[in-house]
Amino acid sequence: QFDQDGDRLPPQSTDEIPTEESTDSSSSSDNIEEEPPENYIPPESVETRPPQPAPTPEIASKKDTSLAVLKRRLPVESYTAVSELELKTPQNEALDWVLYTDEYEGYDWEAMANKDNEDEDAEEVFMQRYVCATLYSVLDGDNWIDNSNWMTSENVCDWYGVTCAGDMDEEKEEENDAQEGTGKEEENKETRTRAIRKLQKMSDDTIVSLQLMGNKLEGWLPPDIRALTSLEHLEVHRNRLRGEIPPYLYEMTSLKTLFLDDNNLEGPMSADIGNLVNLEKLTLSENKVSGEIPTEVGGLEKLTMFWLYENKRIRGEIPAEIANLVNLKSLALFNTNIEGAIPNLSNLQALEVFKVENCDLTGDGYMSLYDVPTLKVLGIAGNKELTGSLEGIGKLTKLEELYLGETQIGGTLPEEMGNLVNLWVIKSPETGFTGPIPGSFGRMTSLKDLNLKENALTGPLDEGLGGMTSLIKVDLSECSLTGALPESIGNWVNVEEVHLNENSLTGALPESIGNWVNVEEVHLHENSLTGALPESIGNWAKVKEVHLHENTLTGALPDSIGGWENVEEVRLYSNALTGALPDSINVWTKVEEVFMYKNTLTGAIPEAIGGWAMVEKVDMSENSFSKDSGLPNTIGMLTECERLIFHQSGIGGTLPTEVGMMTKLETLDLSQNKKADTGGKGLNGEIPSEIGMLGGTLENLVLFDNSMEGVLPTELGMLEELEVLNLQKNSFTGDIPTEVGQLTSLRYFDIEMNRFEGNLPTEIGIMEDLNELIISKNFLTGAFPTEIGDMRSIGNIAATDNNFSGQIPDELTNLWMLGKLNLDNNLFSGAIPDTIGNMENLAIFTARNNNRRGGKGLTGNLPESLGRLQNLFQFDVSDNSISGEIPTSLGECTSLSELSLYQNKLWGDVPAELGNLVGITQMNLIDNGIEGEVPEGLCSLGAEIQVDCSVTCAEDCCTNYDC
Repeated sequence: QFDQDGDRLPPQSTDEIPTEESTDSSSSSDNIEEEPPENYIPPESVETRPPQPAPTPEIASKKDTSLAVLKRRLPVESYTAVSELELKTPQNEALDWVLYTDEYEGYDWEAMANKDNEDEDAEEVFMQRYVCATLYSVLDGDNWIDNSNWMTSENVCDWYGVTCAGDMDEEKEEENDAQEGTGKEEENKETRTRAIRKLQKMSDDTIVSLQLMGNKLEGWLPPDIRALTSLEHLEVHRNRLRGEIPPYLYEMTSLKTLFLDDNNLEGPMSADIGNLVNLEKLTLSENKVSGEIPTEVGGLEKLTMFWLYENKRIRGEIPAEIANLVNLKSLALFNTNIEGAIPNLSNLQALEVFKVENCDLTGDGYMSLYDVPTLKVLGIAGNKELTGSLEGIGKLTKLEELYLGETQIGGTLPEEMGNLVNLWVIKSPETGFTGPIPGSFGRMTSLKDLNLKENALTGPLDEGLGGMTSLIKVDLSECSLTGALPESIGNWVNVEEVHLNENSLTGALPESIGNWVNVEEVHLHENSLTGALPESIGNWAKVKEVHLHENTLTGALPDSIGGWENVEEVRLYSNALTGALPDSINVWTKVEEVFMYKNTLTGAIPEAIGGWAMVEKVDMSENSFSKDSGLPNTIGMLTECERLIFHQSGIGGTLPTEVGMMTKLETLDLSQNKKADTGGKGLNGEIPSEIGMLGGTLENLVLFDNSMEGVLPTELGMLEELEVLNLQKNSFTGDIPTEVGQLTSLRYFDIEMNRFEGNLPTEIGIMEDLNELIISKNFLTGAFPTEIGDMRSIGNIAATDNNFSGQIPDELTNLWMLGKLNLDNNLFSGAIPDTIGNMENLAIFTARNNNRRGGKGLTGNLPESLGRLQNLFQFDVSDNSISGEIPTSLGECTSLSELSLYQNKLWGDVPAELGNLVGITQMNLIDNGIEGEVPEGLCSLGAEIQVDCSVTCAEDCCTNYDC
């Protein structure tokens, strides 16, 4: 990004304050493996070259001349790399290219060799081509994005990214011509004069600028670059440079621009940075630079740009010496670990950008910047210990961007903020602002983005806020605003996002909001808004999200909402809306979510919903739709729908066969549509066989509490992804199809309160992932399948009120995860399995009243293994024919709360061990042959104990029944 003067700008802050984790990962350089590129070999591992052919006398002479010049011009380490001719180094490759390959005709070897008349131009030509060739070799030039003319015979000034003195002079002349008549001619004339004076000391072919940004340079910057003594601009940002900040850069005193950002450089900045007295722009952002900011930076009097942002290893305080940089225009230190107080920076009278977000700064030192009238960007968000206020900020009349979020800056928003007429963004969520938003904000006619969410702002919105006519985004959510929305907000004609949700706003929506013709998101949910939706909202032709849920809106949906042809989310749930769905909603062809549950909508579901071709989630639960009609046949056109919910919505009719066309459907919930107040019986008819076409997606089929009937289609077995099948409280008949055994993903199976008959199919045991099996209150017969013992995930079996017979299968005791087993009101016989103690998680076991229809019910003794059931809470086998004594081991069930052995054939004394049942609350032992007395230990537990007259009860211990 660039400003109006062509200078680079730091990135803008986002709505979300980046966390330390996210900012680390956002830097592309931090994710680069620190391995050297193949083309660069560190000195300690340099290879030897194969023997070279003997050079011709002419080449030998050029080599001697070259080495003499290189010895004088290069740093020691670079000269060593090129002078050891037997070594394979990038420097040797560069010199070989110059001597053997380069066909450039501008070399003057004779002038270079003349020691008495040194020709600086001739030497410079050689040095520049050698240095550039070295850079190309070290930095993997063959793989650059653009390496035009590099390593060719063209003048080095014509190589991509290289600018020479003559080109720079031409650029300055063009700049002066372009600004003619702007009042800057004199200024540019002086600039050009200074440039020409300097250029007179150098050749037009002297390199003054290297601009290779974003060009896939990879490796270390070699020391050889220091030989470009006239270099003024080095711009190599957005590459893959590695290693520490090269120390020899600090010796290149001609540098004016040094852009090293967005690489993988590491290590501290040296105090030698102070040597770069001509430096105007310095960027080291988005690297791994560490340590403190050297105080010597404060001596760079010409510095206008200083960026260190996105270096999480930078620490220490902002040096007070920064205040000496009177020409500084842009200071960006955000997402570093700098800490402490911000020094007094009021001396920086040229400063335009100050960005220090997401550091560890404290105090209110930033307030000194209120005296810097040039400031355009103030970014201090994410410093959780910053304090102070905005008193005095009105002096910053040139301010354009203000970022204060997640700080402790507080107090009221001052009226003087209305002076900030150039401000276009305020992002200050989660700060400590209180009181009302001043009406003077309406004078900020340039404001485009206002974010004050999660502050303690109070009071109604002032009519004056309608003056913010340039607003594009406004977020005042999660505050404590009250009162009605003013008509003036209709002046926000450019607004695209409105977030006023989670306040205490009241009153009706003003008709003027229909002027928001560009709006894309309207979030007014979780307020106390009342009244009908205005017809004018149909003007929101671009709207994508309409969130008006959890208010008290009333009246019918206006036909005009058919104007929302681009809408994607409609959330109107939890209001008091009435009337029928308008047919105009058929134009919502892009809608993905429609949530209108918890209203009082009436009438038939219109066929128009078939137009929702992209809808994924529909929830119309808890309404009062017509009991005489159900889902329209057009429902089959919702081929993208994943969730369709009409729970407790009052609909009737049958389930359309077209439901089978909804091949992405995951949840179908049409439950509880019986309504006593309207006489509605809910859905009727059969489950269509076409339901099997949803085998690849359907996970939840929930149809309970309707009036559906008929036999279950065998196609149910095709629903291989089904996890929940709830058909409770209907009138289904016939056998349970054996195909249910194919539902191997099923976790919840509930057919309670229907009219199923016949045997429970043995195939049910195949459902190994089933957690709950609820088949109570039907007419099922026959033996309980032993195959249920294979359902190792089962936690609840409810099989009461059927006609099951035979013994309780021993295999049930294999179900160690089973917590509830209810077998009441059946015809089971025989003994409780001795291995019941294996069911270590069993909490509830009930098998009462199995002696119906002349049957004996359960017989035999209570198993001793019951004592191993440490989680047992309720044990009820009343109304059976169990005999023998109460096992003493039952006293080991210390979690037991309810014990009912009523109406069996037990005898003997009440075991003293029952006094160990410290959790017992109810015990029923009547209608047995038990005698003796209730043990004292049991009496002391305070439980409600009922026994026969044959048992002696101490006072306040128990109750003798029917004596």
